[in-house]
Parts: sequence; structure tokens; C-alpha cells
Amino acid sequence: MTDNMTSVAQVDKQRAGYEGQVRELQSRIEESEANAAKNSKKLAQKLEQRIAEMETAVDAEHRRTDEVQKSARKQERRVNELLSQVEEEQRLKAQLQDNVDQLQQKLKTFKRQVEEAVRWAHVNIVYHIISYHIISYHIISYHMVPRIH
Repeated sequence: MTDNMTSVAQVDKQRAGYEGQVRELQSRIEESEANAAKNSKKLAQKLEQRIAEMETAVDAEHRRTDEVQKSARKQERRVNELLSQVEEEQRLKAQLQDNVDQLQQKLKTFKRQVEEAVRWAHVNIVYHIISYHIISYHIISYHMVPRIH
């Protein structure tokens, strides 16, 4: 019986030791679960913060993209305006060149007309000079011819 009691006492002692180990393990598990929950909350907060930062960065990038696109559209409009101005200036230049060519042609025509008029004026002057000399000759001849009265 003592052996039996000793055995029961040993079993009780072992059971008490096992129960202590179970309590200790349960305490560790609870502590680990608490730490895991705490760490997961911290990790979730960090991830949420990182998500918020990324969303802010994405929003900022969208604003920059919008600004760049707006600027690009503005520059494109300016380029189109400048191209239109260049085309208009080229059209005006061509028109002015046509006007210059026409005026030069008129100038050549007027110059020829003036030269022709000067030539005719010289012919007329020569004609008048010859006529004057002929008339002078006739007048002198008339005065030199004896008159009969």
C-alpha cells in the first residue's frame, strides 16, 4: 500500500508538475497572443500609415501630371498660334513680294515710257531746231532777195 500511495503521490506530484507546466504554457500562449495582437495592431497601423502616405504621394503625382498636361496643352496652343502667325506672315510676305514685282514691272514700264517720251522730246527739239534754221534761212534769204517795187 505504501507503494501504491507512493505511486499515487508521485502521480499527484507529476500531475501537479504537469498542471504547472500547462499553466505556464497557457500563460506564455496568452502572452504570445497578446504580443501578437499588439504587434499586429502596430503593423496594421504602420501599413495604414504607409497606405495613407502612398495615397498622398499618388494624389500629388496626379496633380503634377495634371499640371504637366495642362502646361503641355497650353504650349501646344501657343505652338499652333505661332504656326498660324508664321503661315500668315508667309502669306503676307508672298503678297508683298507680288506687289513689289508688280510695282517693279510698272516702274520698268514707266521708265520705258519716260525714255520714249525723252526720245520724242529730243526728236521734237531737233525738229524745231531744224524748222527754226529753215525758217531763219528763209527769212534771211527773203531779206537778201532784191525787191521790185
